Amino acid sequence: MDMGRKAKHIQLTVEQDSVLRELEQQHGLRPKVRLRAQEVRLSAKGWTIPQIAEHVKRNPETVRHDLLRWERGGVAGLADRTAPGKLRLVSAEIEKFMREALAEERVWDCTSLGEAIYQAFGVRIGREALRSQLQRMGYRWKRTRFVPAHAADPSAEAQARKELEKLKRGPSRASIP
Repeated sequence: MDMGRKAKHIQLTVEQDSVLRELEQQHGLRPKVRLRAQEVRLSAKGWTIPQIAEHVKRNPETVRHDLLRWERGGVAGLADRTAPGKLRLVSAEIEKFMREALAEERVWDCTSLGEAIYQAFGVRIGREALRSQLQRMGYRWKRTRFVPAHAADPSAEAQARKELEKLKRGPSRASIP
């Protein structure tokens, strides 16, 4: 069926009209889907595309497109489609890997976690994208404190304290010309 530029009216059965009426009145549904259902019902009542466009305050081409969606897909054709754009890098499998890695007894930062994901899956995820993903997953963090991995060697620590004391006193008088 070609929608063309001429006036085209949708033919609805009683059941289809009833389903569309329910969609129109369903408050939990997205407003555009409800509006599309209304457009189809108005077309079935004999309204022309320009009349429908004026009534719903939309472009006639948009109304024409919505009616074509109805003809091609029925009720399912009125539903919103996924927005075009870049696909998500973090799949469910990668998210599971991230949760397991973060449960380990080690400190992670976004860069090292990104490297671990790259080694495991071959997918590069930037620092900011990982940070956003971690927040969506419910993780919160704060800056870690510097903690030495092991105790210092007592003799090296004593030597360093002696040198520090020398520096605090300044140059010795014997070394000044």
